[in-house]
Amino acid sequence: MPAIDGKTVQEQLPSHALKAALGGHSAAGQKDRNDDAIVGKTPDDPYQRHVRGVVACIADGLSSARNADRAAQLAVLQFTRDFYDAPESWTVQTCASRLLGSLNSWFHSQNRSGIADNEGYATTFTALILRSTTAHIVHIGDTRCYRLRDGRLKLLTEDHSAPYLGQTEVLTRALGIDADIKADYRQEPAREGDLFLLTSDGVHGALSMEQMAAILGEAAPRNRAELEAASRALCDAALAAGSTDNVSCLMVLAETLPSETLSEAHRRLTRRTIPPVMEVGNRLDGWRVAEVLHASTRSHVYLVERPEREGRFVLKAPSANFADDLRYLEGFALEQWIGRRIRNRQIMQILPGEDSRF
Repeated sequence: MPAIDGKTVQEQLPSHALKAALGGHSAAGQKDRNDDAIVGKTPDDPYQRHVRGVVACIADGLSSARNADRAAQLAVLQFTRDFYDAPESWTVQTCASRLLGSLNSWFHSQNRSGIADNEGYATTFTALILRSTTAHIVHIGDTRCYRLRDGRLKLLTEDHSAPYLGQTEVLTRALGIDADIKADYRQEPAREGDLFLLTSDGVHGALSMEQMAAILGEAAPRNRAELEAASRALCDAALAAGSTDNVSCLMVLAETLPSETLSEAHRRLTRRTIPPVMEVGNRLDGWRVAEVLHASTRSHVYLVERPEREGRFVLKAPSANFADDLRYLEGFALEQWIGRRIRNRQIMQILPGEDSRF
């Protein structure tokens, strides 16, 4: 194990490390061939989990294509393998863009080769990368990624499809169709207990979000075996509802998350609304201002209270005068990020943010 400043990399990792459970199910359904593919990986090495995260991928090969099944399998396997082999300096977005660009180029070259047996490499693709406290979603086509939180299911991707001649929906984007590909990229803050779902259209085309949430609410998966059982339950329900397509579902449960990185703290804080100057009696996200401790052109400090919590709390808010000053907001984010990591009886503990504002 390499050492930095006398400490091994293992010793420098956060004590509260990323931990996630994965489970899925895929079946041909009423078709002779399964053109879907799912792959999930949680590295055994804590360092790899820390710097790379947990990866889950789903692909749905275009059923009319000769090599649809191979395209789907290659997409999920190659992406997952190469993601962990890529330089650590690459961001998730950069890494995903380069890997998918390479896959698309190879698929497209096979489709243009003029050799019949090599043609028909075309597939949709959706990946979830859970790293630190952020869920990164990469998406092409009509496979989907959902998040279940507090019993509510939220769709995190947008289908790349459009009506054809005013009738059926057709894909407008997929790996292997065009020489250049543009993948959607999205970041979502993750919480412990979040359940992420990747599904093929054989599942979400037959089940509504309400039906899917109800099935997951009954299953309440908490480990790999239960995630696999819940994935199978969704697939079986889709087939029972009349799905004539392949059915696939892959789930990722965020069990424990590490402390957020500085860049995550900066992104979270700069997205939030800066409250106006407050007076005694004003309320903010459930907190009531009991006393104004400090007010200046740069910041405001209040003594606040909350009925359901005992003790005295201090709320510090930036000034709206600096709402467009990224350097100032970055300093405010840095102050909170460092403060949460200090454990000293002489210094007030900074609590994690709870709501939409500072």
